[in-house]
Amino acid sequence: NGETLTGKKITGAVRGHGTIKDSWIAADTFIAVQNSGGSITLEDVTIGGPATYGDLGVIADGAGGVILKRVRVEGYADCFRNGPFDIENSWCTTTQQSDTDHNDGYQAYLAEEANVSIRCSQIDNNKARPTAGIFHADGSQIKFDLLNLKISMNGNYCIRLHDAKTYNELPAGDSVDNGRVLRMQNIECTGGSAGYLVALPIDSWSNVSWNGSQVAKP
Repeated sequence: NGETLTGKKITGAVRGHGTIKDSWIAADTFIAVQNSGGSITLEDVTIGGPATYGDLGVIADGAGGVILKRVRVEGYADCFRNGPFDIENSWCTTTQQSDTDHNDGYQAYLAEEANVSIRCSQIDNNKARPTAGIFHADGSQIKFDLLNLKISMNGNYCIRLHDAKTYNELPAGDSVDNGRVLRMQNIECTGGSAGYLVALPIDSWSNVSWNGSQVAKP
């Protein structure tokens, strides 16, 4: 915890806080990486691989969250969950692990209010039973900044962002729905069957496309 590790092959799950650089986290486990007690920063790191078997690549559990720069995640049912996240120049490939999977590149599940920024990155949901490239539901309260993304799907939604109030999913005792899209800009999605469902308030939307056609702000 609090260390900087460089040039390592890590065969078990990563928990705690600190920095990992130029390394391979080869974890066949339910969750490969989860921060606690502070933030985790991963730079030039591969998590998993084509033969990996696991449920979730990286979960951000508050407390400073997770920073990913030039990170490749492959072989998990979902790549990223909850927040805060700062993801840049990274690549996610989801993989179907069972017949009951519903795979997401990023997934907000019962997530408290947090910022999630995904920039200059790619989400491939082609080896999976996808719900969405980016999925927000179950009472989550995420604020999204999404910029310069390529998303490929073999079914369902490119991006699906529920608002908690409409779906009667607000957390107990919470009367304000804080989920929001701060920015969706330069999003290119191919494949899928349903395009975009964005029910959160949107501050900025530009150059969002599905199979080559521009998508208007909802």
